[in-house]
Amino acid sequence: MKATFFALCTVPTLLSTVSALKCIYCGVLINLDSDSVYNLNAKRSTEPYCDGHAYNCASEDAACASIYVSSTKYNNAVESYFRRDCLKIQDCNVSESISSPWGKNTYSTSCCNTDGCTPVQPVLKAANKTKNGVSCPACYSEDKECKAQYSMHCTGEEKYCLDFKRVTTFQTNQIFVSGCSTKNFCKNDSDMIFLNRPMNLENHYCRKTDSNPDQGIGYFIWCDVCHDYNVNNCRDSQNLCSPHEDVCVFERRRSIYDGSDEVEITKRCGKSHECNRAGSIRSSTKIILINTTCCDESMCMTPEPILPSIDDDTNGVICPACFVPNSDRCLGRSDLKCTGNEKRCLHYMRTEKQDMYTVTESLHGCTTDEICEAGSNLVLPNGHYYKTVKTEIFCNSAITPRSESCTSLMLVATALIVFNVDI
Repeated sequence: MKATFFALCTVPTLLSTVSALKCIYCGVLINLDSDSVYNLNAKRSTEPYCDGHAYNCASEDAACASIYVSSTKYNNAVESYFRRDCLKIQDCNVSESISSPWGKNTYSTSCCNTDGCTPVQPVLKAANKTKNGVSCPACYSEDKECKAQYSMHCTGEEKYCLDFKRVTTFQTNQIFVSGCSTKNFCKNDSDMIFLNRPMNLENHYCRKTDSNPDQGIGYFIWCDVCHDYNVNNCRDSQNLCSPHEDVCVFERRRSIYDGSDEVEITKRCGKSHECNRAGSIRSSTKIILINTTCCDESMCMTPEPILPSIDDDTNGVICPACFVPNSDRCLGRSDLKCTGNEKRCLHYMRTEKQDMYTVTESLHGCTTDEICEAGSNLVLPNGHYYKTVKTEIFCNSAITPRSESCTSLMLVATALIVFNVDI
């Protein structure tokens, strides 16, 4: 395991009294490889990064402490630091954590109470993702204090709700979150200066809040978001999804029409009913092939979707078909022989809006079960996905006709199954 240390030993300005405890003061930033886990119990001493000098604590109610803080961001980036300092006795020998849409913050302390003593190395609590039945208002912002509109499920020993903020002196870096915490993370509404990173002029504050059983539960996952016509050019940006979106979606869409063959790549936030939508839509003049894959954790690696192949073998199903670009109505339908797994008839409408630019298409024809089961959806701009796309799917249970002459009558008699837009 490889770790790089950047240390700064700073002499604090402390009040000197006869009875004040003397403690060593220093700080170490720990930069880890992405595949490494740093364990303070390992045989790797942090002592060489302290200058060995002890300084008077400002408070008589103090102990010499080792403080280990670790923050795991939504994208699994880890920031850790280790400090030696004076600490109030009430904050000694604890291990606490907070979870929010931003990620997880954990700290652990250990103490001793003689001049210049060396506390044992603190150990962080192991992560526990088991839901505990408590939910807390949750939100995240880097611009201003956020107001939680949804709650999140709490896990492990995090059975308390709080607001937490980390603000630098010059407000060059600030984080505001609400979420779940363990009991001692925020005992009082006050600052938590001992959590400050070495070499960083910042302050931490926390405030207890109450759970809100009337709020809906949000998912708060982060996904890569981008849009392009070449998968190699689809540059990802990391975005917090809307609370009701529970998966990261990777969609590939191929459109064949009037001599044009175009493939569109989209990565975005989405809903689980969109997953595994692999199928085709066929009209008299246009073919659309779609495959959508998903994963359900923040910044998860969504499998690259493989488009289904075109199957020209007829299957005995006949549907009314037509296609009109730049229109929401498609008239003049003619019978179309469905092929492959296309055993449903549908009416498909798609509207794209970008700024003042709107494109609408309407299609009647054949489709597969997967397209009908996924139903309609609405995709809003997020990150590098810059347009609003509304897709409406209306399917019916197509019947294999007994003869060509009764095809139209049988299709009219078939009941429509309507999938409403899920916003």
